[in-house]
Amino acid sequence: MFLKICTLSLLFLLACNTPKGSEATPETMAKIKFDLNEIDERGLIGPVSGKVAVDYEFCIPRSEEYAVRLRKVNPEIKISDKSRGRIGCTRAEQLCIGTTSQENWKNILIETAKLDFVKSIERTFYE
Repeated sequence: MFLKICTLSLLFLLACNTPKGSEATPETMAKIKFDLNEIDERGLIGPVSGKVAVDYEFCIPRSEEYAVRLRKVNPEIKISDKSRGRIGCTRAEQLCIGTTSQENWKNILIETAKLDFVKSIERTFYE
């Protein structure tokens, strides 16, 4: 009995400490069109002397319902009604821009990719 309790307690602790984004499927990860392995734990990429955060963009259907669901995953997301972005959102869609310069950036990005209405997430390069 003691062994069962210890085993259940250990499983509970492991489940609580597992990041939400860790159960990402290959289909979810395929939506992210840039290499997350190039980004360090602080959300930065590039040479030591010039590390920068990675901005990314994607489209969502133009609806308050989708915007609310997205903001639950990423409260810092920027949603534009006017711009199509480099990704080319249609008139029926809204451009969304996120960044790795936030705490838990990787889990947020993966949870965003898990949303059924997010089809593709591309890295943003500004001119």
